[in-house]
Amino acid sequence: MSSGSSVEDQSLAIDDQEGFLADYYQHMAEEDARSYRQDVLATRAETHRKVAASRLPGQAKVAIVTEADSSVVYVVTDDMPFLVDSVNAELVRQKAAIRLVLHPLFVVTRNRETGQLVKVDRVPSHIGISSGDTAAMPILSHLIAQGENASHMESWIAVEINRVSKDAQASLLDGLDRILADVRAAVEDWPKMRNKALQIAASLDQVANPAQIAELRQAQELLRWLDDGNFTFLGYREYDLVNADGEDVLELREDSGLGLLRAKPDAPHVQHLTEVGRRKAREKRALVITKANSRSTVHRAAYLDYIGVKSFDAAGNVNGERRFIGLFATSAYTGSVRDIPVVREKVAAVLGSAGFPPDSHSGKDLLGILETYPRDELFQIETEDLAATATGIQKLQERRRTRLFLRPDIYGRFMSALVYLPRDRYTTNVRLRIEEELRSTFKAESIDYEARMTESALARLFFRIRLPKGADVSDVNTDELENRLVRASRSWSEGIAEVLRERGADDHAKELAGLWSEAFPAGYRVDYEVEDALEDITRFEQYGAHAERAEGAKQEKPGVHVYLPKGAGEVLEEDARVKLYMLEPKSLSQILPYFHNMGLEVLDERPFEIETADRRDFFLYDLGLKYPAGIDPLATGQLLADSFGAAISGAVESDSFDRLVLREGMQWRQITILRAYARYMRQMGNTNSVGFMADTLLANPRVTKALTALFAARFDPALGVEERAAAQAKVRAELSVAIDEVETLDADRVLRTFANLIESTLRTNYYQDKP
Repeated sequence: MSSGSSVEDQSLAIDDQEGFLADYYQHMAEEDARSYRQDVLATRAETHRKVAASRLPGQAKVAIVTEADSSVVYVVTDDMPFLVDSVNAELVRQKAAIRLVLHPLFVVTRNRETGQLVKVDRVPSHIGISSGDTAAMPILSHLIAQGENASHMESWIAVEINRVSKDAQASLLDGLDRILADVRAAVEDWPKMRNKALQIAASLDQVANPAQIAELRQAQELLRWLDDGNFTFLGYREYDLVNADGEDVLELREDSGLGLLRAKPDAPHVQHLTEVGRRKAREKRALVITKANSRSTVHRAAYLDYIGVKSFDAAGNVNGERRFIGLFATSAYTGSVRDIPVVREKVAAVLGSAGFPPDSHSGKDLLGILETYPRDELFQIETEDLAATATGIQKLQERRRTRLFLRPDIYGRFMSALVYLPRDRYTTNVRLRIEEELRSTFKAESIDYEARMTESALARLFFRIRLPKGADVSDVNTDELENRLVRASRSWSEGIAEVLRERGADDHAKELAGLWSEAFPAGYRVDYEVEDALEDITRFEQYGAHAERAEGAKQEKPGVHVYLPKGAGEVLEEDARVKLYMLEPKSLSQILPYFHNMGLEVLDERPFEIETADRRDFFLYDLGLKYPAGIDPLATGQLLADSFGAAISGAVESDSFDRLVLREGMQWRQITILRAYARYMRQMGNTNSVGFMADTLLANPRVTKALTALFAARFDPALGVEERAAAQAKVRAELSVAIDEVETLDADRVLRTFANLIESTLRTNYYQDKP
């Protein structure tokens, strides 16, 4: 019995096992289904059906619908291989974060003329079928329409992504239309490309003077091996090698393009070659295997594998090229190197040149290296280079060292870098540091990587580096680059000890290295680099660690350092971060109020307990801060440090008056004057709260600064008699003008009281710098 439904009698109850919704969400994971309300799921399925309401064969329908906190991409097209992979790859390329992917397959009945949707049937799950036209599936004959309607297999793809803007939607739609057209072109021409591979393999038997042409037999074997399910054919094109104005160029053979290389209106008819390409073009060598300079838009977004088979004239000279592009299949990466054409000859040559007996330890070890060597590299690398690299790897003999092997692509488009390093040193941060060294050295346009971890003491990283056009890498010093990678991959303790010793060869530097090299906890090492730790060690020593070790003294004030992380205030929500260096632990509930009182919002905190080799504990707190608008975190860093240090050490109380520190750039001791007068006003019976007084001072910065200036003019012992009189006269005039501009009566009264109290004060111990 069919579970199909017409578009008129569609049930929208997801628990209806015979309805469209049950078919649509048949393969949705149970935990995913529980994450959505039923009405949301029903609405999405209905939206998808509306997108599919009208579609002619060969047409792809794509729509993006925005919801409250997400967007959903809907695709309806003929069922073909590679659809989901290709759609997801395009979304990832455009940085659309994927949350959920659904891919129901339907047998869809439509009107032959208009493409209007008539009926939707799910494909019975017990039937083992492949993508294609239902006409080839007699077991589904009961689902196939007759007369004015026709039935076909269709892929309906729904991908939930983060909410995107209208501009981003337009870009996504353009990209998805393009890749869906590419998928169709590749799938439609797949049989033709496979036939081409077999035809070319057979035609190589007829080449004149075959003994003069290298790799002729390997080319035949490779083409047949590719056709045997080991290669995803995505494009094909033929070229004639001609001389135009004294230059060898490749001229496109008309109507030879297939798949992704189908003829396009704007495609160049002549392909100019690089200097290396011109030299290689005339070589009597049947095969060209390399990486194309573009990524695949079908299946997976890797650089396309390029396999060129040269054509020859009656004299055995090169007169053209038959070019395949695509991706090696999984079997090409998992099969033994001894079973793969072209590769097996290279492997045999390397094993033979090494001279080890096949059953010896060294012979088996070398074969193991070749079996696990990056497979793409084995197709492209010259035998001599492979022998040198493989024996170099073998000589590592599990030693804990970092080693670099480079191989430039013969066409100058890529550089391959093989890096071995001690396995216990490998982390994401180490890989990123190595990648950055390679990027800066080669001015890379992009870098792809693969990591391999086994029971070996060494981890292996393989980097494929896309070089800028015309890049000259001949001056790269491999030894110097390897030394930089050694530093990038050094262990945490080695890095700290090494740099501390480099900074000073005296006994103190050695003492610090011994104390701090293993002090930082694992959580710190994940978030920070060795260079960050060295700065933190310096600050701990500066803020009392040395004295505390030597004399048992207590830290009077904590160290405070304000810094801007990359992306602060732009990519990151935080405006700045502050590090607190303390010799005694403080709970976050003790620390955070001080920052809140200064008008700062603490967004996150990273507390670390650090234990040095002599069993002493130090405490580091790294806080993400959101500043009030208009405040420069770095310019006010010292003010914040002084105020926090005074407050947490008990030298001064902390309250809402502290907002004046950053907002008005006032020293904490200046604020103690205003706080003292506010407390005195309360003792006098003033009914305004201390908080209101602080708010009033903050809202009237000109008056606040004039009040502190008046206090200084009256009592600063550095002023002479005449200078003091002039300063008081000037400040009183400024204060009078500023108070007259105060808008509210309550604020006016408070501020005038502050001024009167300062004028009535006879003497102060403020300038004795006592707490």
